[in-house]
Amino acid sequence: MESAPGIGSTFWVELPAILSSSTKEKQADKVIENKPNLNSKTQYSVLYIEDNEANLRLVTQLLLRRENIQIVGVRTPELGIQRALQDQPDLILLDINLPGVSGFDVLKTLRLRDESKNIPIIAVSANAMDKDIEMGLSAGFDDYVTKPIDLVKFLERVESTLGLTA
Repeated sequence: MESAPGIGSTFWVELPAILSSSTKEKQADKVIENKPNLNSKTQYSVLYIEDNEANLRLVTQLLLRRENIQIVGVRTPELGIQRALQDQPDLILLDINLPGVSGFDVLKTLRLRDESKNIPIIAVSANAMDKDIEMGLSAGFDDYVTKPIDLVKFLERVESTLGLTA
């Protein structure tokens, strides 16, 4: 808003752009990666399966601050499973409410495969009721983080899971 006495006022609203379905399809398989700092002694890899671009960017930017963590972010459950089996990351962050395939189904698939059955998987979900958290942990998630993400607690849990804290 801008206003000047005796002249008038100007108001405006800024809204996020709406992507056309063809643009959304092109971005659906977009992979966000950072490159690790090769000067760090131990490198850790994290895979984040998340369909929401804003959440993916937030977590990526947070983990980019850790020089010894490499993060790969994917936006579809199918690509997430493929990358998990191919890359065998040290940790998987997994949104529960994914399009087409739920995070619980992704978890089951990964737990059944030899390549991924022992990888720690943390649920990252807006489902924040106690029963949701209990259900996630009972299903086999190693931890459960609720959205909106408390960045300090989230980073503590990631570091703890990777063995970066004493």
